[in-house]
Amino acid sequence: MTCCRSHSRHLFWLIIPFLVCSTAWARFNPSDFQTYEGRPVAEISITGNNITKDYIIRREIQTVVGDTLQVQTLTGDVVRLENLSIFSSIEVLAAESDSGMVLTFTVREMPWILPFPALSYSEENGWSVGLGATSINLFGRAIAAAGSGMVGGTTQLDLLFHYPWITGNHVSLYAIARHLERQDKLNEFDEKSNEVTPIIGKYFGSAGRGKAILSWFQMNSDVAGKTLSSDNSDDLFRAGVSIGLDTRDSWRSPHRGWLLEGSLIATGGMLPGEGDFWSGVIDIRRYQPAVSSHTLV
Repeated sequence: MTCCRSHSRHLFWLIIPFLVCSTAWARFNPSDFQTYEGRPVAEISITGNNITKDYIIRREIQTVVGDTLQVQTLTGDVVRLENLSIFSSIEVLAAESDSGMVLTFTVREMPWILPFPALSYSEENGWSVGLGATSINLFGRAIAAAGSGMVGGTTQLDLLFHYPWITGNHVSLYAIARHLERQDKLNEFDEKSNEVTPIIGKYFGSAGRGKAILSWFQMNSDVAGKTLSSDNSDDLFRAGVSIGLDTRDSWRSPHRGWLLEGSLIATGGMLPGEGDFWSGVIDIRRYQPAVSSHTLV
């Protein structure tokens, strides 16, 4: 009998702090700016960002000083700032000057770091408890990072890192690292496993998405016959690609658009370690406005 699997279910504790800190409120009504449509933009100022670097905000703003004000572009600017998930509120004010329109973006930042109790539960191993910390705006660059350690039914250490825009057209890095020790009661052995998965992403145009995926997963057993290899230790190396399309009008609260993604990943084969198989995922979602401010997915 062989056992080899990932334990992504134990990472739910990492998601909760990000969700708690990810609700932004934008004081922006496009109709309020229709009067200024077509007028030249003389100045764009930013206030309220005590931690966030100016360039992190300005690179999301496609309204350009010297060009005419386009309400549709300004609306997109607000949505892109909301998508950063680092502000609790965003306000845009417009004022007229002799040389044109003066736009002021006022943001309110969420706490850049937050400690939290870490909890995990499974029917097989029960509760695990510990401590963790998460940041949604590390170094003021909209970098997300989190880490936690837990003991109890399982002993586990988890790290997550996401740098959403390093350079170029949204070249990004997403990575997780995990160590787990637990008793597999169903298969009657003690498991020690490690996983490291880095993912390099990039935009193609404004809606195209591409990712290169690498992963290493190791599982050790204290009982013979539980792994793919005869030495009671499996190493699975994986490599793959993912392509997609994202035309949603908002990441945080989408009402219309498409979210398409397809991935193909090879395990083993020409790669070192155990295993020799391919896996793929196709995800197709359509967001369509419905009645009473509801959205069909």
